[in-house]
Amino acid sequence: MKRLVPSLALLVVASWGVAGTNLRRKPADEAADKAADKATDKEWPSELSLTSPAPKPLPERQVHMDAEREGWVVDQQRWRKRMESKVDDFTKTLKAVIADDAGKKIGDDGPFWADLETMGKVEDGKFWESVCNGAKGTGKVEVKRPLDGWDVAANMTCDKKSRLEGEFASEKEAELKCGSACASVIDVGCERKRFMLCGMGGTETPAEDHSCLRRRFPEHRPPAGKPQKPVEKEFWKSFCSGAGLRFRLLFDNRLCAAAKVLDGGARSEGQCADLAAAESTCSLVFDFQEATDKAPPVCRCATKDTKCAPPPSLAAGVAGAVYIRVVA
Repeated sequence: MKRLVPSLALLVVASWGVAGTNLRRKPADEAADKAADKATDKEWPSELSLTSPAPKPLPERQVHMDAEREGWVVDQQRWRKRMESKVDDFTKTLKAVIADDAGKKIGDDGPFWADLETMGKVEDGKFWESVCNGAKGTGKVEVKRPLDGWDVAANMTCDKKSRLEGEFASEKEAELKCGSACASVIDVGCERKRFMLCGMGGTETPAEDHSCLRRRFPEHRPPAGKPQKPVEKEFWKSFCSGAGLRFRLLFDNRLCAAAKVLDGGARSEGQCADLAAAESTCSLVFDFQEATDKAPPVCRCATKDTKCAPPPSLAAGVAGAVYIRVVA
């Protein structure tokens, strides 16, 4: 046992020697470790402390409220007092105006309690009549005259050689007589009471009796060239109101193979539709053949017991179509 102890010690010492040779680091590795330690020292605080460093100062505001201004409260109080004083004065005035004047003299009455007879005459309505009916206050509506809108030449007339026959006391009659050969109307005295006519190409001269010329040419047409008043009002009234029969095209450029001819002198599809509706034996289908140089138009209807059956085309020189009445 005693012999083994020294041998174990030798083994331990030998092993440590070998390990020491293997664990020894190179100088380059030691330099890298030192550099890493220095970098770590910069990242971590070198002292322990419970206080944080002072923050950077906040930027100064660019906009400030009025209430932050020094003296703003005092200025507002003074402004309110000025406004309150004006309201108080106005309130006192109103109370004085509408207060009852009982017990005072008649001459001391205020405008709200005074006797109305002492305040002037009663309004006769002329003011409001002039406002509602025009500046003249006549209450009459201005009527357009026949020669209104014609160019007026003051203090002018035409020589006697240029005048047309006739003298008129009516402005409407003078307008109607001023035809294509008339250039203007002489308003004698420019009073719109007596009128004469000047021919085309006449010579205009100064007037000594304050007459004026009302020129028709070139802005206005002669009476014969103006649109006529409507005629046959009842027909057009029924036509525009849609009171007539309604129908639509069924076959264009075709006619029924067999149909009943309707005598009545129909000159259009509409008149043919009226004839077909008046015939009791007719169905809703009818055709209309247009007139030619040799034959008048023909209106026919397909009877209730026959079919229209139009062929695919018409003969040369024939034009027409098949229609059907629309029943509401």
